[in-house]
Amino acid sequence: MTSTLLSRPDALVAHSGAALGATVVARAPIGELHDRVYREWLLIAALGIGGVLVAVALAALQADRLARPLEAIARRAAELGDGDFSVRAGRFDLPEADAIARGLDSSAGRIAELVAREREFSSNVSHQLKTPLTALRLRMEDADGDPELEAALGEVDRLESTIAALLAHARQESAKRAVTVNLGAVVHDHAGRWRPVFNRSGRVLDVAAEKNVQVSASPGTVGQILDVLLDNALRHGVGPVGISVATNGRTATVTVSDAGPGIPDELSDQIFERGDSPSGGTGIGLHLARALAQADHGSLSALNGGPTRFELRLPRPAPGSPEPASGTRPQRAPRAAEAPPESDPGR
Repeated sequence: MTSTLLSRPDALVAHSGAALGATVVARAPIGELHDRVYREWLLIAALGIGGVLVAVALAALQADRLARPLEAIARRAAELGDGDFSVRAGRFDLPEADAIARGLDSSAGRIAELVAREREFSSNVSHQLKTPLTALRLRMEDADGDPELEAALGEVDRLESTIAALLAHARQESAKRAVTVNLGAVVHDHAGRWRPVFNRSGRVLDVAAEKNVQVSASPGTVGQILDVLLDNALRHGVGPVGISVATNGRTATVTVSDAGPGIPDELSDQIFERGDSPSGGTGIGLHLARALAQADHGSLSALNGGPTRFELRLPRPAPGSPEPASGTRPQRAPRAAEAPPESDPGR
Protein backbone atom coordinates (compact mmCIF):
# COMPACT_ATOMS: atom_id res chain seq x y z
CA MET A 1 0.00 0.00 0.00
CA THR A 2 1.38 3.37 -1.00
CA SER A 3 0.41 6.97 -0.15
CA THR A 4 1.26 10.28 -1.71
CA LEU A 5 0.83 13.76 -0.26
CA LEU A 6 0.41 16.60 -2.75
CA SER A 7 0.14 20.30 -2.05
CA ARG A 8 -1.81 22.50 -4.41
CA PRO A 9 -2.45 26.22 -4.19
CA ASP A 10 -5.98 25.77 -2.94
CA ALA A 11 -5.94 22.36 -1.24
CA LEU A 12 -3.87 19.66 0.34
CA VAL A 13 -4.46 16.28 -1.42
CA ALA A 14 -3.42 12.89 -0.06
CA HIS A 15 -3.53 9.75 -2.29
CA SER A 16 -3.50 6.27 -0.81
CA GLY A 17 -3.49 3.13 -3.02
CA ALA A 18 -3.73 -0.65 -2.45
CA ALA A 19 -2.21 -3.58 -4.26
CA LEU A 20 -5.59 -4.47 -5.83
CA GLY A 21 -5.80 -1.08 -7.54
CA ALA A 22 -8.13 0.69 -5.13
CA THR A 23 -7.25 4.36 -4.51
CA VAL A 24 -8.39 6.67 -1.73
CA VAL A 25 -8.06 10.41 -2.20
CA ALA A 26 -8.35 12.82 0.80
CA ARG A 27 -8.67 16.48 -0.03
CA ALA A 28 -8.63 19.37 2.52
CA PRO A 29 -8.72 23.09 1.78
CA ILE A 30 -5.28 24.52 2.59
CA GLY A 31 -6.89 27.66 4.05
CA GLU A 32 -8.54 25.62 6.81
CA LEU A 33 -5.19 24.05 7.63
CA HIS A 34 -3.51 27.46 7.84
CA ASP A 35 -6.33 28.77 10.02
CA ARG A 36 -5.94 25.84 12.39
CA VAL A 37 -2.16 26.43 12.64
CA TYR A 38 -2.68 30.16 13.24
CA ARG A 39 -5.26 29.46 15.97
CA GLU A 40 -2.91 27.06 17.69
CA TRP A 41 -0.03 29.60 17.54
CA LEU A 42 -2.32 32.33 18.84
CA LEU A 43 -3.40 30.05 21.68
CA ILE A 44 0.23 29.31 22.54
CA ALA A 45 1.11 33.03 22.40
CA ALA A 46 -1.93 33.94 24.51
CA LEU A 47 -1.06 31.30 27.10
CA GLY A 48 2.54 32.54 27.15
CA ILE A 49 1.57 36.21 27.56
CA GLY A 50 -1.07 35.29 30.13
CA GLY A 51 1.49 33.33 32.12
CA VAL A 52 3.90 36.27 32.07
CA LEU A 53 1.16 38.69 33.17
CA VAL A 54 0.09 36.39 36.00
CA ALA A 55 3.71 36.05 37.12
CA VAL A 56 4.18 39.84 37.06
CA ALA A 57 0.96 40.38 39.00
CA LEU A 58 1.94 37.81 41.61
CA ALA A 59 5.41 39.35 41.89
CA ALA A 60 3.90 42.83 42.33
CA LEU A 61 1.55 41.59 45.03
CA GLN A 62 4.38 39.84 46.84
CA ALA A 63 6.65 42.89 46.54
CA ASP A 64 3.88 45.13 47.91
CA ARG A 65 3.28 42.69 50.75
CA LEU A 66 6.97 42.86 51.64
CA ALA A 67 7.48 46.58 50.97
CA ARG A 68 4.55 48.00 52.93
CA PRO A 69 5.77 46.72 56.32
CA LEU A 70 9.32 47.93 55.63
CA GLU A 71 8.05 51.38 54.61
CA ALA A 72 5.95 51.58 57.76
CA ILE A 73 8.93 50.55 59.90
CA ALA A 74 11.11 53.15 58.15
CA ARG A 75 8.54 55.88 58.94
CA ARG A 76 8.39 54.80 62.58
CA ALA A 77 12.20 54.79 62.76
CA ALA A 78 12.27 58.35 61.37
CA GLU A 79 9.73 59.46 63.98
CA LEU A 80 11.84 57.80 66.65
CA GLY A 81 14.88 59.69 65.37
CA ASP A 82 12.90 62.95 65.66
CA GLY A 83 12.42 62.29 69.36
CA ASP A 84 8.96 60.71 69.46
CA PHE A 85 9.68 57.69 71.67
CA SER A 86 6.01 56.73 71.90
CA VAL A 87 5.88 55.37 68.35
CA ARG A 88 5.31 51.67 67.83
CA ALA A 89 5.87 49.84 64.56
CA GLY A 90 2.86 47.51 64.86
CA ARG A 91 2.53 44.00 63.45
CA PHE A 92 2.17 42.93 59.81
CA ASP A 93 1.56 39.15 59.84
CA LEU A 94 4.95 38.75 58.22
CA PRO A 95 7.47 36.94 60.47
CA GLU A 96 10.55 38.78 59.23
CA ALA A 97 8.94 42.24 59.37
CA ASP A 98 7.38 41.49 62.76
CA ALA A 99 10.81 40.56 64.12
CA ILE A 100 12.20 43.93 62.97
CA ALA A 101 9.17 45.73 64.40
CA ARG A 102 9.60 44.05 67.79
CA GLY A 103 13.26 45.06 67.83
CA LEU A 104 12.37 48.68 66.98
CA ASP A 105 9.65 48.81 69.64
CA SER A 106 12.05 47.42 72.23
CA SER A 107 14.74 49.95 71.25
CA ALA A 108 12.23 52.81 71.45
CA GLY A 109 11.27 51.79 74.97
CA ARG A 110 14.88 51.54 76.12
CA ILE A 111 15.82 54.88 74.51
CA ALA A 112 12.81 56.58 76.10
CA GLU A 113 13.85 55.25 79.49
CA LEU A 114 17.47 56.39 79.04
CA VAL A 115 16.44 59.85 77.84
CA ALA A 116 14.03 60.23 80.74
CA ARG A 117 16.77 59.33 83.20
CA GLU A 118 19.21 61.72 81.55
CA ARG A 119 16.72 64.58 81.62
CA GLU A 120 15.90 63.88 85.24
CA PHE A 121 19.60 63.82 86.07
CA SER A 122 20.14 67.09 84.19
CA SER A 123 17.29 68.74 86.06
CA ASN A 124 18.62 67.53 89.40
CA VAL A 125 22.15 68.69 88.62
CA SER A 126 20.88 72.06 87.44
CA HIS A 127 18.89 72.53 90.63
CA GLN A 128 21.79 71.48 92.83
CA LEU A 129 24.14 73.90 91.06
CA LYS A 130 21.74 76.84 91.04
CA THR A 131 21.11 76.67 94.78
CA PRO A 132 24.72 77.30 95.92
CA LEU A 133 25.18 79.83 93.12
CA THR A 134 22.21 81.81 94.41
CA ALA A 135 23.61 81.75 97.92
CA LEU A 136 27.02 82.82 96.60
CA ARG A 137 25.45 85.69 94.67
CA LEU A 138 23.60 86.94 97.75
CA ARG A 139 26.79 86.94 99.82
CA MET A 140 28.69 88.77 97.08
CA GLU A 141 25.96 91.37 96.63
CA ASP A 142 26.07 92.10 100.36
CA ALA A 143 29.67 93.29 99.90
CA ASP A 144 28.70 96.00 97.41
CA GLY A 145 31.44 98.26 96.08
CA ASP A 146 34.33 95.80 95.96
CA PRO A 147 35.61 95.67 92.33
CA GLU A 148 36.90 92.13 92.77
CA LEU A 149 33.50 90.90 93.95
CA GLU A 150 31.81 92.73 91.08
CA ALA A 151 34.04 90.84 88.65
CA ALA A 152 33.28 87.58 90.45
CA LEU A 153 29.56 88.32 90.12
CA GLY A 154 30.08 88.54 86.38
CA GLU A 155 31.48 85.02 86.42
CA VAL A 156 28.50 83.84 88.48
CA ASP A 157 26.21 85.33 85.82
CA ARG A 158 28.08 83.50 83.10
CA LEU A 159 28.02 80.21 84.99
CA GLU A 160 24.28 80.49 85.57
CA SER A 161 23.75 81.23 81.87
CA THR A 162 25.87 78.21 80.91
CA ILE A 163 23.94 75.91 83.23
CA ALA A 164 20.63 77.12 81.81
CA ALA A 165 21.83 76.66 78.22
CA LEU A 166 23.18 73.17 78.88
CA LEU A 167 19.94 72.18 80.55
CA ALA A 168 17.99 73.46 77.55
CA HIS A 169 20.25 71.47 75.24
CA ALA A 170 19.72 68.33 77.32
CA ARG A 171 15.98 68.83 76.92
CA GLN A 172 16.40 69.41 73.18
CA GLU A 173 14.91 72.89 73.48
CA SER A 174 17.82 74.90 72.08
CA ALA A 175 17.71 73.42 68.58
CA LYS A 176 14.05 74.44 68.24
CA ARG A 177 14.67 78.13 68.88
CA ALA A 178 17.65 79.03 66.73
CA VAL A 179 18.04 82.75 66.20
CA THR A 180 20.29 85.00 64.17
CA VAL A 181 23.50 85.51 66.16
CA ASN A 182 26.18 88.12 65.44
CA LEU A 183 29.13 85.75 65.29
CA GLY A 184 31.75 88.48 65.06
CA ALA A 185 30.41 90.24 68.16
CA VAL A 186 30.34 86.99 70.14
CA VAL A 187 33.94 86.19 69.16
CA HIS A 188 35.19 89.63 70.18
CA ASP A 189 33.19 89.54 73.43
CA HIS A 190 34.56 86.16 74.53
CA ALA A 191 38.09 86.98 73.38
CA GLY A 192 37.95 90.12 75.51
CA ARG A 193 37.00 88.09 78.58
CA TRP A 194 39.69 85.45 77.96
CA ARG A 195 42.53 87.82 76.99
CA PRO A 196 43.46 88.77 80.59
CA VAL A 197 43.75 85.09 81.45
CA PHE A 198 46.06 84.45 78.50
CA ASN A 199 48.12 87.51 79.43
CA ARG A 200 48.63 86.15 82.95
CA SER A 201 49.97 82.93 81.40
CA GLY A 202 52.34 84.87 79.14
CA ARG A 203 50.30 83.98 76.08
CA VAL A 204 48.86 86.21 73.34
CA LEU A 205 45.28 86.01 72.08
CA ASP A 206 44.67 87.63 68.68
CA VAL A 207 41.32 88.04 66.89
CA ALA A 208 40.73 88.60 63.19
CA ALA A 209 36.97 88.82 62.74
CA GLU A 210 34.49 91.29 61.36
CA LYS A 211 31.76 92.31 63.77
CA ASN A 212 28.80 91.82 61.46
CA VAL A 213 29.08 88.14 60.45
CA GLN A 214 25.74 86.52 61.24
CA VAL A 215 24.92 82.85 61.78
CA SER A 216 21.83 80.85 62.71
CA ALA A 217 22.38 79.27 66.13
CA SER A 218 20.79 78.70 69.51
CA PRO A 219 21.25 81.44 72.12
CA GLY A 220 24.48 80.93 74.04
CA THR A 221 25.69 77.94 72.03
CA VAL A 222 28.43 79.76 70.09
CA GLY A 223 29.84 81.26 73.28
CA GLN A 224 29.97 77.90 75.03
CA ILE A 225 31.82 76.30 72.12
CA LEU A 226 34.30 79.18 72.02
CA ASP A 227 34.89 78.87 75.77
CA VAL A 228 35.71 75.17 75.36
CA LEU A 229 38.11 75.81 72.47
CA LEU A 230 39.87 78.71 74.18
CA ASP A 231 40.19 76.81 77.46
CA ASN A 232 41.54 73.87 75.45
CA ALA A 233 44.14 76.12 73.78
CA LEU A 234 45.12 77.64 77.14
CA ARG A 235 45.56 74.31 78.90
CA HIS A 236 47.05 72.17 76.14
CA GLY A 237 48.31 74.57 73.46
CA VAL A 238 51.51 76.55 73.19
CA GLY A 239 52.44 79.98 71.88
CA PRO A 240 50.04 82.62 70.62
CA VAL A 241 46.39 81.74 70.05
CA GLY A 242 44.43 83.13 67.15
CA ILE A 243 40.71 83.32 66.38
CA SER A 244 39.59 84.05 62.83
CA VAL A 245 36.15 84.26 61.22
CA ALA A 246 35.49 83.68 57.53
CA THR A 247 32.41 83.21 55.35
CA ASN A 248 31.87 80.89 52.41
CA GLY A 249 28.46 81.04 50.77
CA ARG A 250 25.83 79.96 53.28
CA THR A 251 28.42 78.94 55.90
CA ALA A 252 30.50 80.89 58.44
CA THR A 253 33.69 79.41 59.89
CA VAL A 254 35.46 80.14 63.17
CA THR A 255 39.04 78.85 63.45
CA VAL A 256 40.85 78.66 66.79
CA SER A 257 44.56 77.88 66.43
CA ASP A 258 47.75 77.84 68.45
CA ALA A 259 51.41 77.02 67.80
CA GLY A 260 51.13 73.40 68.94
CA PRO A 261 52.29 70.48 66.78
CA GLY A 262 48.75 69.70 65.62
CA ILE A 263 46.39 66.79 66.13
CA PRO A 264 47.60 63.41 64.71
CA ASP A 265 45.41 61.96 61.99
CA GLU A 266 44.47 58.95 64.10
CA LEU A 267 43.23 61.23 66.92
CA SER A 268 41.38 63.87 64.87
CA ASP A 269 38.02 62.20 65.54
CA GLN A 270 38.91 60.27 68.68
CA ILE A 271 39.45 63.42 70.76
CA PHE A 272 35.76 64.30 70.32
CA GLU A 273 34.59 61.04 71.89
CA ARG A 274 33.19 61.26 75.40
CA GLY A 275 35.70 60.22 78.02
CA ASP A 276 38.63 60.11 75.59
CA SER A 277 41.43 62.45 76.65
CA PRO A 278 45.01 61.67 75.58
CA SER A 279 46.23 64.55 77.77
CA GLY A 280 44.57 63.36 80.96
CA GLY A 281 41.44 65.53 81.03
CA THR A 282 37.88 64.39 81.60
CA GLY A 283 37.17 64.01 77.87
CA ILE A 284 33.88 65.92 78.10
CA GLY A 285 34.56 69.43 76.82
CA LEU A 286 35.27 68.74 73.14
CA HIS A 287 32.55 66.09 73.00
CA LEU A 288 30.02 68.56 74.36
CA ALA A 289 31.24 71.32 72.02
CA ARG A 290 30.77 69.09 68.96
CA ALA A 291 27.32 68.00 70.18
CA LEU A 292 26.29 71.65 70.59
CA ALA A 293 27.55 72.48 67.09
CA GLN A 294 25.73 69.55 65.51
CA ALA A 295 22.52 70.47 67.34
CA ASP A 296 22.63 73.79 65.46
CA HIS A 297 23.22 72.01 62.12
CA GLY A 298 26.91 72.92 62.25
CA SER A 299 30.15 70.99 62.72
CA LEU A 300 33.32 71.07 64.81
CA SER A 301 36.48 69.38 63.61
CA ALA A 302 40.21 69.26 64.21
CA LEU A 303 42.20 70.13 61.10
CA ASN A 304 45.13 67.92 60.15
CA GLY A 305 48.59 69.18 59.32
CA GLY A 306 50.41 72.28 60.49
CA PRO A 307 49.69 73.90 63.86
CA THR A 308 46.81 72.91 66.11
CA ARG A 309 43.56 74.17 64.62
CA PHE A 310 39.91 73.62 65.44
CA GLU A 311 37.27 74.69 62.94
CA LEU A 312 33.66 75.51 63.84
CA ARG A 313 31.22 75.76 60.94
CA LEU A 314 27.74 77.22 61.36
CA PRO A 315 24.98 77.95 58.83
CA ARG A 316 24.29 81.56 57.93
CA PRO A 317 20.68 82.76 58.23
CA ALA A 318 18.40 82.86 55.23
CA PRO A 319 17.55 86.28 53.77
CA GLY A 320 14.82 88.04 55.73
CA SER A 321 15.71 86.46 59.08
CA PRO A 322 15.15 88.49 62.28
CA GLU A 323 17.76 90.92 63.52
CA PRO A 324 20.85 89.29 65.06
CA ALA A 325 21.09 88.65 68.75
CA SER A 326 24.26 89.01 70.74
CA GLY A 327 24.29 85.26 71.37
CA THR A 328 25.28 85.73 75.01
CA ARG A 329 23.60 87.05 78.07
CA PRO A 330 24.84 90.50 79.18
CA GLN A 331 27.51 89.97 81.79
CA ARG A 332 29.87 91.87 84.01
CA ALA A 333 33.53 91.93 82.98
CA PRO A 334 35.61 89.15 84.61
CA ARG A 335 38.53 90.08 86.74
CA ALA A 336 41.92 89.58 85.14
CA ALA A 337 43.37 87.53 87.99
CA GLU A 338 40.71 84.87 87.90
CA ALA A 339 40.44 82.14 85.29
CA PRO A 340 37.01 81.38 83.83
CA PRO A 341 35.09 78.45 85.31
CA GLU A 342 36.50 75.02 84.63
CA SER A 343 35.38 73.42 81.37
CA ASP A 344 38.10 70.81 81.05
CA PRO A 345 37.86 69.89 77.35
CA GLY A 346 40.00 66.79 77.66
CA ARG A 347 42.05 67.40 74.55
